[in-house]
Amino acid sequence: MSAAAARFWQECDRYHDLAERFERNVEVAHPDYLTGRSGYYGCGCAWCAREITYYRYTGPRL
Repeated sequence: MSAAAARFWQECDRYHDLAERFERNVEVAHPDYLTGRSGYYGCGCAWCAREITYYRYTGPRL
């Protein structure tokens, strides 16, 4: 294996480890309430959100 190929695979391993550490510290979070158009639950249109899901990182700085 050439030096460039070895360096490439070492970088891939490093980023893979970083992604795994990040993924272990992510949790699904929901806001307490919705604002704006999303608050009109009774209109029945497809544009009004009923639930919002986002992901929050809670681990140490990477």
